[in-house]
Amino acid sequence: QSQTKFKSLHTFTVMSGCSDWLPTSFRGLSIVELFLQSAPAFLDVKPPECDQIDRVKESIFREFDTFPLDGKLSAAEIRDAFFKHDVDATYLDRLIEEDYFEARNGGIMMSDVISSRALPLACTGTTLTDASDVFFTKSTYPTMQANEAECESSKEGVTLEWDFKRVPSTNDLQCLYTDGQLLRAFKTDSKKKSVQAFKDERPSAGVGEDAVKLVTQLPFDVDLKNSVDNSGASTLSNVNHGYITSSGCVTATEDGGKCFKRTSHSTAFVLNDQKAMSKSSIMTWVRLSQRT
Repeated sequence: QSQTKFKSLHTFTVMSGCSDWLPTSFRGLSIVELFLQSAPAFLDVKPPECDQIDRVKESIFREFDTFPLDGKLSAAEIRDAFFKHDVDATYLDRLIEEDYFEARNGGIMMSDVISSRALPLACTGTTLTDASDVFFTKSTYPTMQANEAECESSKEGVTLEWDFKRVPSTNDLQCLYTDGQLLRAFKTDSKKKSVQAFKDERPSAGVGEDAVKLVTQLPFDVDLKNSVDNSGASTLSNVNHGYITSSGCVTATEDGGKCFKRTSHSTAFVLNDQKAMSKSSIMTWVRLSQRT
């Protein structure tokens, strides 16, 4: 007990920015919701079937509950669901490392799934807007009824749009997560303008044994002794630092997107002992591990 008669109960550190991982303390957004929102049978529900959403949740739970007598979904069963639904399981691995399930009966219970407030977008209506400070208004999710034009327009990216019940203030931060991992952070500007849409154009990397994993990244750094072919009309503005972050790269928020700093159209980049790549748009090279 200190001289001020206050007892120290907890010590913690406050950090700015978004957490790299979805915090487990978020109410109404946990591995339970990620499990439900990964299931097509859940996402595709629409009126008038919305009144039967509890039955849909139970059906999804039972589909992956390979040991019904224990009344729970283990981490292994959740992983099976994620892989079947093409969802990355890295966040699940992190929860296992943190003994998340050990403190929760060794898994998620059916009662956790049934009582979750998660609803398919078509079923939310005013229920979600009345209860949430931020809510989705549109998302890319083709169904069996989608026509060819819709599939064609959506195959190169996933678009998400949202609105606010509580309007953000200047410098408020929005943290966008995908599969439990931070994807982007958006800050409200001085004019109180906030981002309300995002298009995820990352190529599919696969999951499980079919996942494409980065083993080596070879950027255009000076230690690679790269050079620039200046025989044509193109030059690189700075040979030692051949890539930049700018409003023309990926997003306008300077959040890490990189592209080559050129002064004109491409001719060729040259790596030592490598053939020139005329008019190349490749930004990095990756070497993938070979299967044995």
